[in-house]
Amino acid sequence: MLCGVDVGIEVLGTQETFAPALCSFCLGGKECMRRLLSLVQSGRFDPMPLLTHTFVLDDSARGCRLFGESLDKVMKVAIRP
Repeated sequence: MLCGVDVGIEVLGTQETFAPALCSFCLGGKECMRRLLSLVQSGRFDPMPLLTHTFVLDDSARGCRLFGESLDKVMKVAIRP
């Protein structure tokens, strides 16, 4: 737990590591995440409107704080290298 929120870090960028990383945070488990990924891949669901803030890795603490404290109308934060 970092800044009061669960944080998952997937660093290899492969399907073999990405999917299990996502599933570890999904409340409905692996099957729920499979359905969600299927919707995204088919174009029936676009998650991009949910991404409200993006930070570089060096500024990840600020992103974590923003998300953890629900500041600036944050919905989802992306941390990029």
